[in-house]
Amino acid sequence: MVAETGNKRRITFFVSAMEDGGAERVAALLCNYWSQNGHAVNLVVTYSKRGQCNYTLNERVQVIYLADQVRGRSSGLMSKMIRLRACRKLVQSTESDLVVSFLAPLNIAILIATLGLDVPVVVSERVFPEFSLKSRFASFARRLLYPLAKTVVVQSSEGEEWLRKHCPGSHVDVIHNPLVHPLPITQPIVLPNKFIAEDKRVILGVGRLVPKKGFERLISGFAQFSRGNPKWILALVGQGPEKASLMALAKRLDLEENVVFPGRIGNLSDWYKRAEVFVLSSYREGFPNVLLEAMSYGVASIAADCPSGPADIIQPDVNGLLVSNKHFAEDLVSGLDKLAGNSILRKAIGDQAVKIQETCSMESIGLEWDRATGIA
Repeated sequence: MVAETGNKRRITFFVSAMEDGGAERVAALLCNYWSQNGHAVNLVVTYSKRGQCNYTLNERVQVIYLADQVRGRSSGLMSKMIRLRACRKLVQSTESDLVVSFLAPLNIAILIATLGLDVPVVVSERVFPEFSLKSRFASFARRLLYPLAKTVVVQSSEGEEWLRKHCPGSHVDVIHNPLVHPLPITQPIVLPNKFIAEDKRVILGVGRLVPKKGFERLISGFAQFSRGNPKWILALVGQGPEKASLMALAKRLDLEENVVFPGRIGNLSDWYKRAEVFVLSSYREGFPNVLLEAMSYGVASIAADCPSGPADIIQPDVNGLLVSNKHFAEDLVSGLDKLAGNSILRKAIGDQAVKIQETCSMESIGLEWDRATGIA
C-alpha cells in the first residue's frame, strides 16, 4: 500500500550511479514510491561511463543517462561545464517541480547547475558528512551552497549536528533509510548449513570486507568470547579485499573452525533467521542497513556506537545493545556474554527489535520524504 498524496509533481532525481550501493538502493525505492503515488519521476544517472541500473524500477520511472546527453565531448574543466549545463537543461526541459540529489559531490554540482532556476532542490548526504568530501575546496563549496537547498536530508542525528555546525544556515532534516522486509532472494543462494553444523549457535556479521567495517576487531573480540563458548560460530557474510587478511587473523587466533566466510550471498534472510546474535562492528557508517535488516528478523543485535546511525536505531537494553566504538573488542565480549548466556533476554530484545519493520517501512519513510520535499 502506498500513501495518498496531493498535487502530482514532476520530479528529477540525480544520482551518480545505479549499479550498486546503499545510496542507489534508497534512490530506487524513493523513485518507485513517488512514481506509484502518481508523480512523474525522471532518474538521471550522471556516471561519465554511463553504467547500468541494477535495481528494479517502476515502469513509469524514466531513466536518463547523462553520458548519452554529452557523448563524445571534451575532458577536464570544459567537460564539467558541459555536464553542468546538460543537468540544467534536463531540469528545464522536464519542467521539474522538484529536484532531488544524492551524495555530496553531486549535490554541489546540482546546486550550481540549478542556480537561478525557480525550482526547489533537496540534497541528501548518504554517509556521515565529515567523511563525504575529500578536498577543502569541495568542503568550502558545500558550506556556501547547502543553505541554498530547500533542505539537506541526513540519515542520523549526529549527521544533523555536524551539518548545522559546519554548514550554518542550512535547513536540515533527519530521515532514516527505508527498510525492505522481507528481503528479496537473489543469486547466489548459499544456505547456512553448508558452513555451520546444526548443533552450533551463530553470531553474524554482514558487510563488505573492508577496513571501515571493523571485522578484524569483531574477530578479536570473538576470540576472547569463544574460549569459554566453543559452541558458538562467527559467520562473516560478504566479499571484499580484506577477506584474505581476516582469514589469516582467524587462523592466527586458532579460530579456523569457529569463524566462517560464506562470501557474497543472495539469501541473507536465511542467515538472519539462523543467527541468534548479530554484530555491527563498523568504525563508521552512513546509516547501517544491515542492522535494520537483522533487527527486522528479530535478531538480538550488538552495535558499535559509531558515527553514525546505531545510536538513532538502538534503545540500549531494549531493542539491542550499544557498545563503545573506542573500546569495541573489549566491550563486545561483555555484550556477547550477556546475550549468549540468556535466551530470555535475547528473545525479549528480538521481540522489540522487529518493531523496526513499522518505524522504517517504506510507507513511513516515504511520508517523511514527502514532508521534507514539500510534496505532502
